[in-house]
Amino acid sequence: MRLMRQLALLLSLLLAALLAASALRAQDVLPVPPLSGRVIDQTGTLSAAQSQAIAVALAWYGQNCKTVNGNVTAALQAACNGRDACQYVVSAATLGDPAPGCAKNYIALYSCGTGAELRLAQVGAEALGRSVTLSCRREPMAPTR
Repeated sequence: MRLMRQLALLLSLLLAALLAASALRAQDVLPVPPLSGRVIDQTGTLSAAQSQAIAVALAWYGQNCKTVNGNVTAALQAACNGRDACQYVVSAATLGDPAPGCAKNYIALYSCGTGAELRLAQVGAEALGRSVTLSCRREPMAPTR
């Protein structure tokens, strides 16, 4: 019986040591992952480039044709999020045709950095084949035709 108690005590001490060691590792400083959406830098650890990166909130192809709100947000996020500037070509190959027979516009709402106000970028109908420009640069990008 005494041997069992000593063994149980030894096992509990070993378990406590393992738990303490894992708790120390859990507090290690981890790197900031790549940004893919709107981030609020509450600790002040983001670089200037990260805090001025594009974060797409909404992209809508064919708003004037009563298509689904935000129907192409994921495509614009994949192309532009995290960059300081982006020229996105509206392409049927990428976006499809959400409203056949209707000349569609393109609307994008995005922010630059942490806690920033939303900005608007848009292309009138017909937007197909035209570029929409999103920029968080201090100097404006030259528009493309």
